[in-house]
Amino acid sequence: MEIVIVCFGTSEVTGDSLAPMVGTALKEKYDIKTFVYGDLNDEINAKKINSTLEMIRSVHQGSIVIAVDACVGKSEDVGKIVIKESVRPKAALDNTAESYGDIGILGIVAPRDGDTLTNLLSADFNLVCDMSERIAKAIYTSFIFAQKRAFAKECE
Repeated sequence: MEIVIVCFGTSEVTGDSLAPMVGTALKEKYDIKTFVYGDLNDEINAKKINSTLEMIRSVHQGSIVIAVDACVGKSEDVGKIVIKESVRPKAALDNTAESYGDIGILGIVAPRDGDTLTNLLSADFNLVCDMSERIAKAIYTSFIFAQKRAFAKECE
């Protein structure tokens, strides 16, 4: 079963750069052996999201999709990483945005206080960097564990 990782966001907004940082780390630091879409060099921003998702759906039919995105939340939850069934990219701009992904990884980068875009713009850059590294490392570690488990099963 093929796994595809999709990282939504843009480096133009501090908080929203979380997922592109994850994509860059997975490709450059961890050299993960799967398809990763969205990084600091090729972002999946609001302008590109629809065409990118159409392409992924057609090229990777039947794949498991892990979607990574940033969000705002309660003040006490800032810095937390949440795993859920999917993410809603563009939710900051569009309350009716559709969910995407079989597995969603959300990093809560700023408190929700008024306008979501303003909250994302004021996110702490060091926090975003730290969270992106933690997410990338967790994904990579999960892949290594799954590979070792599959290998052990083959050897039985």
